[in-house]
Amino acid sequence: MLAYHARPISKGEIIAALWPDKEPAKAESSLKSSLFRARRALHQDWIVYEDGRYRLAPHGQYNFDVSRFKELLKIAERMPQDASLRLRHIEEAVDLYNGDFLPEFYSEWCVSERANLERWFMQSASVVARHHTELGNHDRAARVGDKILSVDPYNEEALSIVLVAYAGTGNYAAGEHRYREYRDVVETELGEALSVKIETVYQSLYLDRTESVGLK
Repeated sequence: MLAYHARPISKGEIIAALWPDKEPAKAESSLKSSLFRARRALHQDWIVYEDGRYRLAPHGQYNFDVSRFKELLKIAERMPQDASLRLRHIEEAVDLYNGDFLPEFYSEWCVSERANLERWFMQSASVVARHHTELGNHDRAARVGDKILSVDPYNEEALSIVLVAYAGTGNYAAGEHRYREYRDVVETELGEALSVKIETVYQSLYLDRTESVGLK
């Protein structure tokens, strides 16, 4: 109901969104048990049924991370590109993202919403990671880069940012680990070699350092 922007929705809409492939009787049973658990977890009066539709009680106070995520990005979009407050809103949105939206459901609506949220996160996280890399905020750049790689393990730009960031913090072991993880994924799952860009970054920050330390 929150995902439908708190508007009244019919039983058919709920079933189509959450259990599109179930037989009608089983889908209705799933709806009833889910409503029972939701009312018990929240409050009996917070889910209202009237005129054949369900809605959240207007007096309830709700915090929905997806709505907040979208709101923050909309606010940022209306701001000038160089506004510092714009980046703060984008960062807050990036921090709110915690992975796939309703990963256990595969209805057309859920899949579409999941893909949109992931795309917006990736675009926003890339902006944040690049910003902190340019400022030399290596800890923050590493955290955001790692978060990008947790969503898209093939993301070359994120790996490059992470390698630079971990080298900047002196955490070479973490950078080595990320490099090996990425190499294994690319070579095993894609059957490809690492790009010249990644190999160059790794060579200059990690291998050259190891060789120079060994000569001392």
